[in-house]
Amino acid sequence: MTLPKHAEELCFSTEVFLEESFTVDDFVNQCRKRVTIECLRDDLDAYYRTLKSAMVELINKDYADFVNLSANLVGVDKSIDGLASPLTQLREEVLGIKEVMDAAISATETKLAQRAEIRAKKATLKRLMVVMESLESLERLLDIRRRPHPLSPSSPSEERSEVAQLTEREEFAAVVLERVTGEFNRLQFSVSQTQDHPLVSEITPRIAGVTSALQSRLERLFQEALDGRGRERLATVCRPMPPSVGRRTQRVCSRLLWHTPSLISE
Repeated sequence: MTLPKHAEELCFSTEVFLEESFTVDDFVNQCRKRVTIECLRDDLDAYYRTLKSAMVELINKDYADFVNLSANLVGVDKSIDGLASPLTQLREEVLGIKEVMDAAISATETKLAQRAEIRAKKATLKRLMVVMESLESLERLLDIRRRPHPLSPSSPSEERSEVAQLTEREEFAAVVLERVTGEFNRLQFSVSQTQDHPLVSEITPRIAGVTSALQSRLERLFQEALDGRGRERLATVCRPMPPSVGRRTQRVCSRLLWHTPSLISE
């Protein structure tokens, strides 16, 4: 807002009326410190006449707009009422579309969660299939007889029979040994990823039997190599040895290979 310029003889500044903190009492008290109350009254009356003249001049300048203002506003309320109905209908349509989109998003998220669950189950199933394939392959390669039930305890005679069956062969080819140890490592890795599954708990005795049989076979071949089969045979035994079985045997084998080669010379 712009006020008309005041004459220099006024006892107050017109800008004071535009201040947000303006109060009549403060204004009068400040002016009375400089002039009398009669002088303040005369200056206010003079400034009032100036404002009135400025207002009349402004109206005359924009007279046509003032006259046409009421005419221009005729029918505006009807136009507003006419817009209310379409806008309300549009709002309802938008809300309806939003509900449909929310339902579609919710259904999509549910489907994605189901797919993720199915994907996880498929991955677990594949790992379990690898576990069973590796276990059956190891039992076949090590010639371990299946018991009637994997959870049924084995008798000492059955264990001795299996050990005897393992020691019946005089030679155990290196390629077969490497295949057995590779399959065993594959089994251990798959079991570590599915160790909480009930099936893994059920076949734990079979895994323990394979571990024991493999360790017994490696230890027997290791002993045969020490008994005179030579350094090459000893290296063949130690090379594919799994880290999870025969650790003590592996340490001894490494010492013999690298520190005392004369003990196992051909």
